[in-house]
Amino acid sequence: MGMMEIYHYIISSPVAYQRRTQIDKNFREYGIKPNFFNAIMGNQLTEQELQQFTAKHNILNKGAIGCALSHLEIYRQLLKSEEPYVFVFEDDVRLSPDFVQYFPKIKEFLNQMTKPAVLLLYRVKAPTKTVFSLGNGYKILHALAGTAAHGYAINRKAAENLLKAQNPIQFEIDAWNLYYKLGYLTIYCINHDFGYLDSNVSRNSVIEQVAEKERKSSRYVNQYKKEHFMTLYFRYPIWKRCILQLKRIQRHFMEMYYDKENK
Repeated sequence: MGMMEIYHYIISSPVAYQRRTQIDKNFREYGIKPNFFNAIMGNQLTEQELQQFTAKHNILNKGAIGCALSHLEIYRQLLKSEEPYVFVFEDDVRLSPDFVQYFPKIKEFLNQMTKPAVLLLYRVKAPTKTVFSLGNGYKILHALAGTAAHGYAINRKAAENLLKAQNPIQFEIDAWNLYYKLGYLTIYCINHDFGYLDSNVSRNSVIEQVAEKERKSSRYVNQYKKEHFMTLYFRYPIWKRCILQLKRIQRHFMEMYYDKENK
């Protein structure tokens, strides 16, 4: 079987040899030559660098900061390329055979996306509505929220928006719901896990283990997460803020009828 052409990066610690070996085997099994991106390790950043990269009232631990920096650097690589989108994977992901089988249809969907968008390669726990059929009951869904970042595709416009929003870093990289509310992108997902977490590998993350676990109270985190959100919100002119408020009302109506056809 020939190698499959897919513009992608796999974020992985260079010292996590076993994890790399496992994901290398998984990708090659489906004809994909892994393209590894050496993870930026948060615990190796100096205090000066941490202050430089993060918002004034930082709510993230060093592991999450390094994770965000890694994803953001991949977005920069996308913008340096001529590719319309990039697939981003973390090294605890495993591809299913369905990903390869329906990859041409996934590309068809992504190629028609003219607005900022992210496609999560798994089903999310959120109100959803079918927008594109992959065939045999598999669908791409419009989602009103989403979490995790172990496997997704992001297009150029969304990457541009997140690079601006996360400079300095305000939130965890997978704050898709907040990005959506701020109008940075539209969230799509698949009604089946084409990329799923290997729970055994995920529990033994080198990136997480080496990160210092600063314990911040939930009150502190919630307070400053809201503050960061409002900072980004007020970057917009008044007319744009009015549009976001109208879209917020629209989302409430969507929640009433989304997901019905998928239950």
